[in-house]
Amino acid sequence: MPFWQHSGASYPDEENQPTCFSDNATNFKGASSYLKEQLKLIKSVEVQNFVTQESITWHFIPPTAAHIGGLWEAGIKSTKQLLIKTMKSAVLNFEELVTFVTQIEACLNSRPLTPLSNDPQDLQPLTPGHFLIGAPMASFQKRSLHNQRA
Repeated sequence: MPFWQHSGASYPDEENQPTCFSDNATNFKGASSYLKEQLKLIKSVEVQNFVTQESITWHFIPPTAAHIGGLWEAGIKSTKQLLIKTMKSAVLNFEELVTFVTQIEACLNSRPLTPLSNDPQDLQPLTPGHFLIGAPMASFQKRSLHNQRA
């Protein structure tokens, strides 16, 4: 698979088309403009078709409302902390980095949003993954304790 198709591999349908929400920093505005300009320069029909179908939809928050981005800034902080703590000085190729970031995403989206229920049969707290896929993204194997010796 060509390198430029890797970003779209995670977005198999229109509902999950890549979307970027950002503040109005000049680097984000510039990146949005630059990507639009570069799309016009692409000669390959195959690449043009792919980019047209999988293009990033960019949304900017209002210029005077920096507080709106607080929630995703917290997510970015958590992601950066996990990347720094686990990668240290490792050098990864593109596929390894995508896999690694996907695992971090699963960990972050499996954190409990609610305390555990008092019901002993309900051992699963509500997580962000429940809203995305209906279950925690990083699920652990359930082991039966009935046949284990003390």
